[in-house]
Amino acid sequence: MLTFTTGVIDAICFLALGNVFTANMTGNIVLLGFGIAGSGGLKVVAPLVSLGFFLVGALLGGVMS
Repeated sequence: MLTFTTGVIDAICFLALGNVFTANMTGNIVLLGFGIAGSGGLKVVAPLVSLGFFLVGALLGGVMS
């Protein structure tokens, strides 16, 4: 399920953000999933912050180019 979710997110981001390849964010989605599931005591906040700032950066980069 996590692999499918990350693939869909990568595809949507690539198409919607002007060909920004977001594969480096795939790991954050996996960590977020583990954190939500409560596995290994992983935090949810760090991946959410990382994903949020990546989205803001990608949007600003798209506007500036």
